[in-house]
Amino acid sequence: RQAVMKLAREQGMAIEERHHRGHQACNGNKAFIISATTFVMPVVSIDGNPVADGRPGKLTRRLRELYIQAALDSCLLER
Repeated sequence: RQAVMKLAREQGMAIEERHHRGHQACNGNKAFIISATTFVMPVVSIDGNPVADGRPGKLTRRLRELYIQAALDSCLLER
């Protein structure tokens, strides 16, 4: 989580963290889950209801790319 938030700040992306109930999150602009195993995973629906237009947003896709690239760069530096 901290690595993703740092990457977002470095890119000038505004990320707002909130705890939502399902129906509140569906009214949001974008939603994603951050974890060590899924990296940055877009959430496109909750309980069958679409989040925004039901497709991953540009910001989420870009943040995922940045995170994966940073992880790969980190692995290469350790060798």
